[in-house]
Amino acid sequence: MMSEWKPIETAPRDGTTILVYGYWEGEISGKEKKPNVWLCSSQGVENEFCLEGCDGYAAWVNNPMYWMPLPPPPTKKGM
Repeated sequence: MMSEWKPIETAPRDGTTILVYGYWEGEISGKEKKPNVWLCSSQGVENEFCLEGCDGYAAWVNNPMYWMPLPPPPTKKGM
């Protein structure tokens, strides 16, 4: 079961991968028109979370509103 969304001020800032809710921004594509959920980690900048798989120059969620820890991975049953 997923936990509840938490205020962004309480998000880990140590590079932990989390889900964030906010507007995606990128140097090539600009900014999303509506907020969404993104898989991110903090890169040490106070209110900027880098999308997983990108560096800090490619894509990020700047000033997200909420965060949530990742759920545990699925388990294999019957194998």
